[in-house]
Amino acid sequence: MKYPDHDGPVNQNIEVSIAGRMYYMSFYECERSTNTVNILPMALDGVLASKDMDPVLEEHHTSRFGNWYILITIEDLGFKDGLQPNYIHQEKIVSFLNSLRQLYYATDNYKELLFKSK
Repeated sequence: MKYPDHDGPVNQNIEVSIAGRMYYMSFYECERSTNTVNILPMALDGVLASKDMDPVLEEHHTSRFGNWYILITIEDLGFKDGLQPNYIHQEKIVSFLNSLRQLYYATDNYKELLFKSK
């Protein structure tokens, strides 16, 4: 919503100006999850099975916890990665992304972005 003039997929190659230079910004969501094997419930069900009883904790043999993240890439017009530590304007790009993050956290209603300046 912040860049309505963009043609193409909403999350790919959005032209942004950072410190007077043009860049392409792309973003996507990614989940990072942790899967755990819970040995105690498995052992208790094993004891019950040895006594010819049905397992009662079968649904607790494993657990999963995950978080979602927004991943952002910034490339210059020559498709060089602007977030590489040795990229000449990397600090300015990181500063731009930090301000974008603050705007994201401060926005309750994303239609409000239509009224905020680019």
